[in-house]
Amino acid sequence: MRARGVSAWLLEWQGPGPTDGGRVAAVLSARLAPSIVAAVVEACYANATLPFEERLRYASHKGTNLFPVHRVRQGRSGRAEVIRCGEGLVLVARVVRGLRVVRTADGGERLAWDERRDRPPGVSPAAPSTPVR
Repeated sequence: MRARGVSAWLLEWQGPGPTDGGRVAAVLSARLAPSIVAAVVEACYANATLPFEERLRYASHKGTNLFPVHRVRQGRSGRAEVIRCGEGLVLVARVVRGLRVVRTADGGERLAWDERRDRPPGVSPAAPSTPVR
């Protein structure tokens, strides 16, 4: 039985670097359009990884970002959209179900979630498949 939770866009750092093993960067409403989430992902990545001079350039001229987002569709139905930004250290956004807070033994908390059913088992959200145009 699946634990109760909410559906939401989960933004997660993946890849080598200070966030080895993945780390949640943000949680956004599942009702947001993928184009809005893509803009948020790109801005978050730019602000987390670029030096201040490059951030200012990005803010004033959006087309100057060296790491634009890539939107891909995955899953059997092709409806599961994954948004990726970066090389090496990657910021990945996808809609998950059953997002909930889990209390740890030491009194802390972490997030737990269920991947969407339309993603086949073993398909990583960081692995692109069909680009969205």
